[in-house]
Amino acid sequence: MGGGNEAYYVVDTGNPDEVAASVLFLKYMTSEDVVNTFAEGYPSPLCVNITTEAGNYLSKEASAIIAETEDVRGDIENYDIATHMINTVRQALQGIAMGNSVDEVGKTIVDLIAEYE
Repeated sequence: MGGGNEAYYVVDTGNPDEVAASVLFLKYMTSEDVVNTFAEGYPSPLCVNITTEAGNYLSKEASAIIAETEDVRGDIENYDIATHMINTVRQALQGIAMGNSVDEVGKTIVDLIAEYE
């Protein structure tokens, strides 16, 4: 879903041929050659060491900074005293796809916040 630095899924559809084809495709998409090709066309930080040279100065600069980094503090919600908020809001917003109104989504958020107080 999205690229070599994200995630791919193989779903068991019950059809062995479809599963085998999916596994074959997954192996192809995560092969060193394909990941290097991705990096050539769209240089970005990847989850694997690449052997290709990216021509993007910004990616090179970012990679140099990342290489010198000794401590990282990401996901600011992890340092918030209300650590539930990111999931509270994310889950409530998913209700929109299920047909919930804006008011229902807002009420869900407010109600869940009240549970933590």
